[in-house]
Amino acid sequence: MLERADRTFTSFAAGDYVTFTRRFTAADFKAFEKLSGDSNPLHHDAAYAADTRYKKPIVPIFLAASPLSAIAGTMLPGHRSLILSSSLRALAPVPYDTDISYSAKIVSTLDAGSTLALRAIAFQSDQVLIDADLLVQVRDDVDASRAPKHDSSVAIRRRDLKRALITGAGGSIGGAAARALARAGWSLVLQQRGASPEALVRDCKDFGVEVESVAADLEKTKDVDALCERLRAREDIGAVVHTASPPLDAPLQSLNAVNHAALRKISEALIPSMLTAQDGHILFVGSSAVQHNTRGWDDYIAAKAAASHWTLALNDRYGRFGITGTVVAPGYVRTSYSDRHRPADADALLPEEVAERVLACLLGEKGVGQYVWLEPNALRFGAFGFRSADGARGIATAQTGTGAGQAVKAASAPVSGEAVVDDLVCAFFGAAPGTDLSEAGIDRYPGWDSLRHFELMLHLEQELAIRFSSTDLERTTDMRRLREVVAERQAQARR
Repeated sequence: MLERADRTFTSFAAGDYVTFTRRFTAADFKAFEKLSGDSNPLHHDAAYAADTRYKKPIVPIFLAASPLSAIAGTMLPGHRSLILSSSLRALAPVPYDTDISYSAKIVSTLDAGSTLALRAIAFQSDQVLIDADLLVQVRDDVDASRAPKHDSSVAIRRRDLKRALITGAGGSIGGAAARALARAGWSLVLQQRGASPEALVRDCKDFGVEVESVAADLEKTKDVDALCERLRAREDIGAVVHTASPPLDAPLQSLNAVNHAALRKISEALIPSMLTAQDGHILFVGSSAVQHNTRGWDDYIAAKAAASHWTLALNDRYGRFGITGTVVAPGYVRTSYSDRHRPADADALLPEEVAERVLACLLGEKGVGQYVWLEPNALRFGAFGFRSADGARGIATAQTGTGAGQAVKAASAPVSGEAVVDDLVCAFFGAAPGTDLSEAGIDRYPGWDSLRHFELMLHLEQELAIRFSSTDLERTTDMRRLREVVAERQAQARR
């Protein structure tokens, strides 16, 4: 189908994305070789490639990256495009004669200059092959009547639907998480081992969301495989909340199968669709027992530690591509699951408190790091597992108080101040921390030209959670004015 497409800057918003597939052949290389002059045998000589670590010829990176030009020129934004800058990273070899998936997403927009910042990736299954950043201007120098007709089969998408898979929904924490997410507008897929939790399904539907119930025993490989097959066939699940776990004193094999192995398979089944949208969240409900090393809980702790490590490894691997991995590690929770293991006089969280923290993490209200340690009177954000030589735990920030709400507010206070702006600008231009940039500005500091100024403003928007107006680009020609404008925008954001 052909349609006239004339997308202006106001047609776009952060979060818009496109996705498609491409397959490269030997004939494509021949055409590329003729145009580029690149005749490297690694790209076409099977005998030569067989003696390399790749074993087969691989697609040249610039041939594999050529669809990026079509993304800007025909999709985001289309015929009005002008690519201002690009960066490209080859993360893994691109094979011939194989479908390669591409996703390009608008990370942010800058009113000044009508500019789109795009992150584009090429991937195969759950492996990202190419990672690129594009800065594209939406030109305003074209008469709309001259907009070309084009094939609209590659549609601009947006993942507006919030849908989460909650494992262990029949348990106290899983049920509380389901109700909290439903109250916040999330549609749900609820996994449980036995019969459908009818009361829970009814409660969640009362909030006006869609609720599906899936029976699967996560200790059984065949059930997990069947669940994952169903998950691969859909693209609408944006989050996983993994609460399922056998009893605390179950055998290690059972504990590991449900906590770690099942989570790993479920994550791997959903990551390709999350990469397509460059959006997703894998959240594991761990345990602070990993920090305390409670006597007699060794198998439980081992399983929770393995799953925690896996979840945070996902964050390291895919965080740049919009997929977040988070561990919420609560202390004692007042549930039937822990009743016979919890000391009678121990302070304990309510399942609803854990659920609210889960929801906060899914909504992006995170502190420092992706490991959240939750106790009845403390909320801490940090790293998992590290201890310094003096025995201090690897928690980057800690805040105690009378309740979790106080801790969250203190831990997520906005960053402000001239020193922070100076540090961000130094880091952006690769200057040493503390470098005096007082006299720096456009064409007065190495690398700071009008093009890089676009990129700098986008960078500051993302890091400081502020928005610049269309006139701010002209006002911020040097550090003094930049500091003033940032202060104005931060004050505006706080109102």
